[in-house]
Amino acid sequence: MYDIAFLSFNEPNANNLYFKFLKKIANLPNRVYRIHGVQGIHQAHVAAAKLASTSMFWVVDADADVLPNFKFDTKLDPSEEDIVHVWRSKNPINDLEYGYGGVKLLPTNLTLNMDTSSPDMTTSISPRFKSVPQVSNITAFNTDELTTWRSAFRECVKLASGLIFGQISQETEKRLNVWKYNFNDKPFAEYARGGASAGEWYGIAHKNNPEALFKINDYEWLEIEFGKHIIMFPDLYPTDAQTLKHVCLERERERERERERERERELESLEVNFTIEQINRWKDAFREAANTNDAARLDTLLHRGIDEYSRGGASAGNWWRETYQDDPEKMQQITNDRFLVEEFYWHVENYTLEQFRPDPLICWRSAFREAANTTDAAQLDDLLYRGIDEYARSGASAGKWWGETYRDNAEKMQQITDDKFLEGEFYWHIENNPVEQFK
Repeated sequence: MYDIAFLSFNEPNANNLYFKFLKKIANLPNRVYRIHGVQGIHQAHVAAAKLASTSMFWVVDADADVLPNFKFDTKLDPSEEDIVHVWRSKNPINDLEYGYGGVKLLPTNLTLNMDTSSPDMTTSISPRFKSVPQVSNITAFNTDELTTWRSAFRECVKLASGLIFGQISQETEKRLNVWKYNFNDKPFAEYARGGASAGEWYGIAHKNNPEALFKINDYEWLEIEFGKHIIMFPDLYPTDAQTLKHVCLERERERERERERERERELESLEVNFTIEQINRWKDAFREAANTNDAARLDTLLHRGIDEYSRGGASAGNWWRETYQDDPEKMQQITNDRFLVEEFYWHVENYTLEQFRPDPLICWRSAFREAANTTDAAQLDDLLYRGIDEYARSGASAGKWWGETYRDNAEKMQQITDDKFLEGEFYWHIENNPVEQFK
């Protein structure tokens, strides 16, 4: 007998139906286990497949009230074990009977390797699909306002967009109309109607947009849409529904606060790998490079920053300025310390710090030019004795001599703007004045 997985997320009646289900199948030989709280429809089914010990496994949804006469005793020929089997279920609000919410029998290995980017889970497992005409359960999705709306919305998006395998146009249209217009006196029927109406519109509007359709598997997004729909179309819902919109909005605010707390925790855990001083040097150099158009200053930041963190930050900041200098919103972002810390970790993950270690020729050349072009005693003193390494200090020494000797010679001063010329000077200088003396 194939294993049975009971899948639940946050459905209000999940526990009651699970224990009811366990009693119902107590005498069956099948192994039963529960998957609870996994975010994402596809991911929950993959998690169930990982625990399966049989080549196929049954899936019972958290809102499925399995009928007494349904037996989990199907045995397939090996040639059929790549087929997705879906039984029918009965809708408690509009009495429709088809595959929506029905018990499924899935190929274990194919489910493990399904395409998790596809909006419809069942059709992403296998191209082979079989609809079984027997009714397996009542889909008791009408347990509260949100769950009812969400269930109707998701199903009608699938119907209206053509996501469901083997859809027949006339049958689909009939089912959509029943979802929207046929109701009994069961609880939360108005929310099924509202969800169906919203789902039909969304499915038609985004029929050719897989990314938008995939959102129907995100329960947080669905809760936000539920709150929006109540606000936009109050006439579709009971008068007390307006109190729900405040609950939905507060839940979304709390989720955003929790996401921010999670980001803080992640960053705090990462910061143990770097000192605050290293991160601050990266941030300071990033901001300065992003906000300057002074070529000489940029050259200093990029090649003679105090260490690889400073030079890495300058490199990232230079790119940011070149890319976003005409975008005020992007330039404003870099005033936010938390944003820049996140950028720092992204940068050190994608660019090794070793590549920002100083290049001897570039350091020498940059210091040479700065020393040759200044008469500021304090600046010269800084270049000669506090340059980042012996090459920078050697270049400053040579540049100081050049400036003192040729400052009034325009032709000679023009020569040092030529990188090739200074490369020759660099090799001559380190051959005749070993850099060790500048350590």
